[in-house]
Amino acid sequence: MGGIMNELTTKQKSFIEQLPLNQWNGTQAAIAAGYSAKSAGVMAHRLLKNPAIAKELDRRTAEIVERTDVEVGEVIAELRKYAFDREYKATNSERLKALELLGKYKIMFTERKVVEDERESSLVAIIMKDKDSTPPGASNSPPNAQEKNENADD
Repeated sequence: MGGIMNELTTKQKSFIEQLPLNQWNGTQAAIAAGYSAKSAGVMAHRLLKNPAIAKELDRRTAEIVERTDVEVGEVIAELRKYAFDREYKATNSERLKALELLGKYKIMFTERKVVEDERESSLVAIIMKDKDSTPPGASNSPPNAQEKNENADD
């Protein structure tokens, strides 16, 4: 860290410090670092293009990401505490929200729609129509079964 920071002026170092404190707004960071409000926008642009400043900002950003990196398992463990651990002081609404998020993670609450195929519906309708229009005295059973029934009467 010392190497890059030693190459920078006091105002440049201050700009680097001020940038995250000003929601990464370069103009506001430049003003806070002591640059003129009139030229702060232009100055911020120049400062951000400076390779030494860019390198230091990249290093600091990586450090922030590393500190705030959260694993899925850690989140699930915390949600499980809220949802199931009665010793963990959570309100009912917090428990319900934790259960909802766990359910979503496990894909338990997916919308399912049954789509009926038109061709299948038409085929079922034709079969049902044919079944209802069988002439009186005729059997719906296959021809071989009908012959066996006739032979059984002999």
